[in-house]
Order: sequence, then C-alpha cells, then structure tokens
Amino acid sequence: MRKFGKYLLFVFIPLIIVVGVNIWVDSRGIINESHIDSFVNDLSKSDIAIYENIPERMIAKKRIEMNQGKHFSKVVIGSSRILFLGKPIDTKVFNVAVSGGGLEDCISLYELLIKNSITFDTVVFSADPWVLNINHEDDRYEIFSENYFWSAFHELFSFKYFMDNVQLKDYKVWSGDENDFVRFTDGTIKYDKEYMDSDVNVIDYVNKETIYQLGNFETFDADYKNKALGFFKDVSKNHIVELFLLPYHPGIYKKLIERVPLVEETEKSFYNTKGENLNVIGSYNPDKYMLTDSNFYDAMHITEKGLKRIYDSRFNDN
Repeated sequence: MRKFGKYLLFVFIPLIIVVGVNIWVDSRGIINESHIDSFVNDLSKSDIAIYENIPERMIAKKRIEMNQGKHFSKVVIGSSRILFLGKPIDTKVFNVAVSGGGLEDCISLYELLIKNSITFDTVVFSADPWVLNINHEDDRYEIFSENYFWSAFHELFSFKYFMDNVQLKDYKVWSGDENDFVRFTDGTIKYDKEYMDSDVNVIDYVNKETIYQLGNFETFDADYKNKALGFFKDVSKNHIVELFLLPYHPGIYKKLIERVPLVEETEKSFYNTKGENLNVIGSYNPDKYMLTDSNFYDAMHITEKGLKRIYDSRFNDN
C-alpha cells in the first residue's frame, strides 16, 4: 500500500506542479487572462518591445474589447503581411491583423468590432490568396470561438506549455533600441534588426512540399469562395472596404504561380468584386510595382517602404 502511495505521489506531484504553473502563468490566456490583460493595458499606453511569443488573436480580441464604443477612421484586418500598415508608414489606423489571418479571422475580428460598438469609416483587409482556400488548415481562428476554453483545456496539462510558461521572457516598454521586435500602440509591428538584416533563402518557401496556407489549393470551393466575396460585399454596404493584395518576393513569384496557378485566379476574383465602396489595391505580382529583393524581408513580407509605395498608389488603381 505504501509503495502504491509513493507511486501516486511520484505521478501526481509533477502533474500538479505542471498544471499549477500553467494556470498561474497561462501566457496564452486559456483560463487566466491576467498576463494578456497586463500586456494589452501596457500596449494601450506605450510601444512594447517583445521577447516572447504572444497570442496575437487573444491580444487582438482584448484590444477590441478595451476600445469598446470608440471611433476610428481606419481599421486594418488580416494577416502579418499587412502589419506594417499604420505607424510604420505614418498612417493612423487601428490594426488588428494576426499571423496567418484568413477568412475566418477576418469575419471573427470584424464581428468583434461590431459587437463592441466600435465604429469606423474604412476597413482594410489583407486579401491574401489563402482567403479563398478552404484547405488552408489553419485553425488558430478557433480562439474567437465560445468553445475555445474546451478546445485548449488539454494545454493546461502539457509539459511543453509548462516550459513555455517557465521560460517566459516577458516584455518591456520600448526604449527605441532598433535591435528589438516592437509592437506599436496601434497594433502594427517592427521586426528586430537581426531579422531585418538576415539573408533569407526565399526559394525555400516554394520548395516545401506544402506552400504556406496554400496546400491543396487546386480548385475553388464555390461555397467558400462565395462566402468570402459575399462577406466583403456585405461589409461595403456600411463601410468603405479596401482589399489589399500584398506582393510576393520577385525571386519566388514565377515558381509560386507555376505550383499554385490559382493564385493568379484569386487576384482576378478579388478585382472582379470592385464596386461602390469596395476598392482593390495591389497585386501578388511584384513586377507590377517594379519591386526588387531590397523591398522584402522574406518570401512574403514586404518592407515598410515597399508597402507604403503600393498603398499610396491606391488612388491610381481605382
């Protein structure tokens, strides 16, 4: 009996420690949102230097809730490809874009804005190719679901999550150090200097077995495509909508469209939605704007100057 008791202690004490730390720190806000709340509160006051992986969708949700009832001239929703649209290019916005943001994220974030009585004149969506890909396989948007707690509950028992919480590096008010990765008060970002100066092998992006978010993108799912385009048209009934197509790196674009021809068809589909209060900006093709290697940080993230060049051309595109 004593041996069995020792066995139980040996098994359950470590488990209790793991679960206890995961609940106490809970950097992803699964059950304890205090860390997220503190971050969002600090971000509302100052630009923040970040040394940890932050749960972007939870933070976007909290930022929306914190700004309940406010009015913004321009709101930005989408993926990390549009996270420079704001302070980095001297444009005043409320940016709630998230890494890998797809159709489900766009809809969820827009609905959160409306639910929290946030009003705005213009909404810019990053119209990435995977917005029309039903097979994108990114389920991070589930964080916006009312059932998120139950879908993420198992993480509280995870040793990996325990290590993430124990090794949490936290954040601080940005001092202006160019070496830091920064989240600005409007939700936009600045890459750290090491990443900006790194020599990324962009061809790896299109040589992978599955290209990011574009897996099995061989035909349009008619219902999914209609849902996406219908959503943007519906939003344009109440707001000015700008669909922003961000270009890919010139070193990979040709191979990208060879492997995923539907990328070009997606661009055409977005441009065909143009109408009253619904404008389309940009192109996946970097040649349209004579972009070079120096205009990109990696295969699919354009620099601040490159993004500004395209966004400022919107009056000529429409």
